Amino acid sequence: MSRLMYKFRLDPSNKEKEFFEEQFELCRQTYNWLLLHCRDTYRESGKTPTQHDLTKLLIPLKQQRPELYRVYAQVLQNICKRIKDSYTGFYARRRAGLKAGLPRFKKYGTYKSITYPQVGRHGLKIKDNRLTLSKIGKKRVKQHREIRGQVKTLTIKRMATGKWFACFSCIVDDVVKEKLATDRLSPISHPILHEKWDHISPMR
Repeated sequence: MSRLMYKFRLDPSNKEKEFFEEQFELCRQTYNWLLLHCRDTYRESGKTPTQHDLTKLLIPLKQQRPELYRVYAQVLQNICKRIKDSYTGFYARRRAGLKAGLPRFKKYGTYKSITYPQVGRHGLKIKDNRLTLSKIGKKRVKQHREIRGQVKTLTIKRMATGKWFACFSCIVDDVVKEKLATDRLSPISHPILHEKWDHISPMR
């Protein structure tokens, strides 16, 4: 099995941008709160909380901050994975004798993406250039090609240029991936491409 990535341009209205920005900010604050917990726990016990430990903290945190219920539960769980991955990278670099810095708190405006894991189980639909997903609703998306394979994750991303994208990670059979690669280079299916080829990506 292999992974394929699809990146489609989003065309959010000003109101939709505000919605995404709110989601990003709530996730940033959650990230910083969980990271602070990791640092405090390490100072007290010499151990870093696991991803499961962090996930269990989300329920009491949402009780303290009800606005977090506006964020899809698995998007919040993905924050725990991001922190775990950051610490995994930190320890790996340190074991290799490389310069390594602890995961850092996110400043306002620097949290630029949210990820929906296990998208296929939670009502993802793309039809007539509209993306429908829980807690998001329908958003305009410029789908320029058919999605192949099983969609595993969807990441909504804001680029430094101000452009917005929906990035899908899909699992496909190796045979299918090889066929897609062959089709993209076929002079019959893509004559223009073939012609160009010849001439020459703490809560604060």
